[in-house]
Amino acid sequence: MDIGLIIIYILAGLHGVLFVAMACAWMLYRYPYREKRDKTPWPAISVVICAHNEDENLKNNLPTILAQQYGAWEVIVVNDRSTDLTGKVLEVFQRMHDNLWVVNIVGEKGSKKQALDAGIKAAKYSTILLTDADCRPQSPHWIQAMANCFDDETDIVLGFSPYQETSGLLNKVIRYETLYTAFLYGGLALLKQPYMGVGRNLAYRKHIYLQAAAPKKHQDTLSGDDDLVINEMANGRNTKICAVNEGIVWSQPKTTWAAWWHQKRRHTSAGVHYKPTTKLLLVIIYSPIIALYPLIITSLMVGVFLNPIFLIYTGALLAVRLVMLLVGLPTPINVLEQASLLPFVLICDFLISLFLFSLGCLSAIKVHTWTNQHHHNAHKKI
Repeated sequence: MDIGLIIIYILAGLHGVLFVAMACAWMLYRYPYREKRDKTPWPAISVVICAHNEDENLKNNLPTILAQQYGAWEVIVVNDRSTDLTGKVLEVFQRMHDNLWVVNIVGEKGSKKQALDAGIKAAKYSTILLTDADCRPQSPHWIQAMANCFDDETDIVLGFSPYQETSGLLNKVIRYETLYTAFLYGGLALLKQPYMGVGRNLAYRKHIYLQAAAPKKHQDTLSGDDDLVINEMANGRNTKICAVNEGIVWSQPKTTWAAWWHQKRRHTSAGVHYKPTTKLLLVIIYSPIIALYPLIITSLMVGVFLNPIFLIYTGALLAVRLVMLLVGLPTPINVLEQASLLPFVLICDFLISLFLFSLGCLSAIKVHTWTNQHHHNAHKKI
């Protein structure tokens, strides 16, 4: 047996593992969790938002959060050392809404983790729902959709937060990567292997956060205010996924390739602090994605210039990936308001694979510096 066939068998086997997670995610979005609440009461909710120099985003997005239709709930905005009009904007909103509270943090140094910790500790309710100042809920029933997933055994609910659609290839790649990531963490959570969530749309019980070691242990890391906490707190018994349209929260995407690259490097840097079992699982999951297209390109070149049999190998590799994407993605793409991505799935998948391959090659390089934009928004998790 030649090396080409061995590679195909290995990649096909790894894709089989990946397909199990994607099949579970397909089931999740095809038949979402909509259990009626007959016994367990609706939890009172504290929505926590960290804001550093977010006056314009608060003007645009805070009204959609304050307009939520729910029973007992409050909104806590942490004004984290803002130097713009954030404080003034919040004062105006406070005069109009008696369930809005502001926690002001002053000083020159700090992090989003510290601001988030202050907001959670200030919450009067036992269930925390997180989002960001640049986020906008899909509907006035966002809180209800997330709260509906809680029961006596559930401490964590993972939501979905796609990026808004704009023109250009970069926007499609960003949206596809976000969708694919949510697809994987949703499917793995359904397989009782939850490993992350995104702070733009994430809920958990206050008491498990206060008991967790992650907030203190990782307070000096550049990112991880959401996924590192979930990686420690979540398990197969206490985590559910909100897979309904009403639970979506929209966010604003990056507009340049350089800014997105810097953002993803910062976010993936938290992965080195994951639990060993999670790291092993992610190696199995992401290896076929990272290796696939570089191997396809190599196989194609060998087939053209050296041995035509490798052209068959190239087709086989492409077929394995394409079948999995076309089987797994259409349902969540439609449920999660991402239908416009479907015609671009293959090109986005190709670019994401190259991105992950490049990121893996640079994973040993620690991010020491920030761009000017990140310097002025150092407390904003995007």
